[in-house]
Amino acid sequence: MILRKPSGISPMLAGILLLLSGVDGQAGNGILGRYALHDLSHNVPLFGPVEGSTSRSDINKPIAGSRPVAGSGGALGVRIAKPLMSVGHGKVQWGYIYMEEHYSTHVDSTDHYLTTDESLITVAEPDARSIHEYTLEELTGPIVYIDISKRVQAELKKNKGRPSTDTKVTNFDDGSGANVTAADIDRVASQLVDGAYLVINAGWEQFYIGAPPADGDHWRHPYINNMNHPGVSRAAVNRLLAIEKARGIRIGGLVADNIAVESGHSIRGRMGTDKVDPTRLAMYMHAVGLPRGWKLVENAANLDLLAAYPPASCDLLIGAPKLMGVSGVPSRLMAICEKQ
Repeated sequence: MILRKPSGISPMLAGILLLLSGVDGQAGNGILGRYALHDLSHNVPLFGPVEGSTSRSDINKPIAGSRPVAGSGGALGVRIAKPLMSVGHGKVQWGYIYMEEHYSTHVDSTDHYLTTDESLITVAEPDARSIHEYTLEELTGPIVYIDISKRVQAELKKNKGRPSTDTKVTNFDDGSGANVTAADIDRVASQLVDGAYLVINAGWEQFYIGAPPADGDHWRHPYINNMNHPGVSRAAVNRLLAIEKARGIRIGGLVADNIAVESGHSIRGRMGTDKVDPTRLAMYMHAVGLPRGWKLVENAANLDLLAAYPPASCDLLIGAPKLMGVSGVPSRLMAICEKQ
């Protein structure tokens, strides 16, 4: 159920669509010439199967130059080709694709996390929809950009530019200052409107590509880093809640170039980084934000490109396939920005 329907796409995007609907192709190209399109999504890597198993990918059998990446649950995509089908003027190739719902750049459904702690449910009727129930209006919205990449890089310099699972080496806990803080939210508060998307550039995508450790422990992949990674802190989530309540708005969601949008510390709660126990994950933003209808877009790419634009210059478009009953789906993420 939609708790508060977004006010719709931003005036910029609405204006472009309106103009294009009433002009010929040549004029339309001129209008589009005033805007830049940016692809904010990773490729979706696929591999051949291990001994025919659709649940196991062989990274030594890449499809079309695919490279291994950090995977939700450690799973990477698998493609199994069907035999070529001969037709009148050639042959048709096709096949089957098997992958995690939360693979590569993807958007979560609001029923991805079913919050059972009633103290974290901040709405009378929690949103619990699958992806196919999202409206087009909800999947577009003005971008509110936050860039913490310099702070993240400063922390990484303590370990020669590489993340460490040990918080005594590189510390991305909520108190470290290397996350999105409540103060960061205050700095963009005037830009927050119904349906807006906070887009967080942490500079973390540099660790996305790469094989998991030899022992297969995907939690220790540098991108996941035993949940010692930057993102949106618990305090920042609470500040968003306060702003929404005070102003009577509801944002569309949040986007980040990390595994879960929120900070690793916010995900793991009081649990340490030495050993990740999935049953103990707190996932504070998921527990609070998804029932409110926030869309979380994880594993975004190229977010540094948005730094070139002033506020209120870009809109987000989430190309989410209408798969029924899924908790998340790989999506083509795009920004349309006014050229400067």
